[in-house]
Amino acid sequence: MQSEAIDILRGMFKTYASAAAFACEGSCDDHEEGSSLPPDHRTMTLRFARPGRFRLAWTQKDFHNKSGTSLIFTKEGKLFFRQWGEKQDEVKPSLGQVLDSCAGISLGLSYLVPPLLLGNPGYLDFVSLRQLPDANSEDGRACWKLVGETSDGAHWELLIDRETRALREATEINVLGGKDHPAVGDSPPPHAIYPRYRFTNIRFTDTLPDAEFADPPPTARNKL
Repeated sequence: MQSEAIDILRGMFKTYASAAAFACEGSCDDHEEGSSLPPDHRTMTLRFARPGRFRLAWTQKDFHNKSGTSLIFTKEGKLFFRQWGEKQDEVKPSLGQVLDSCAGISLGLSYLVPPLLLGNPGYLDFVSLRQLPDANSEDGRACWKLVGETSDGAHWELLIDRETRALREATEINVLGGKDHPAVGDSPPPHAIYPRYRFTNIRFTDTLPDAEFADPPPTARNKL
């Protein structure tokens, strides 16, 4: 573990865990190298305010090319999950449990940034980590670039905003077919899946207005 990289990562964790309120937009593209299929794509919005206000919504297209939005949200002190904007609201026992259960269907969007706000690393539990030369995020922000391996064997590449310490981009590399993982930061091998997460319009604030947590009608099927 490289000490400079650890300090940057700890600074990011502290920034999220101490935020009174947080908002961002984001996306995930899950791409298989060499595949002729288009990437699996999600867009999302995230709103969070301590002690208990939360709203994560992600939009995807179904097999009929129609867009539908799924939500994890709090309302009147209770936690709900609604899939595809059509099912009846379901009360859930804890935010951590519903974030875990929705990681797959959200392409990981429920389990990358939200756990950082709750004070745990989520996917980013590194056992090896090092710093590469700085890079700009896709939206032009100057970032530290870190690469490493997590406790479950996943390889990640992170772009962390140098000014705000916010996570701007994260890419996971999963090698298929039993092949060895590449040296992190080198040219990727064929037959690998690359979930790539991007976060924009990031705000660390003291509070968020009620309108930021509004719940759309259950039958809504449109873009965010």
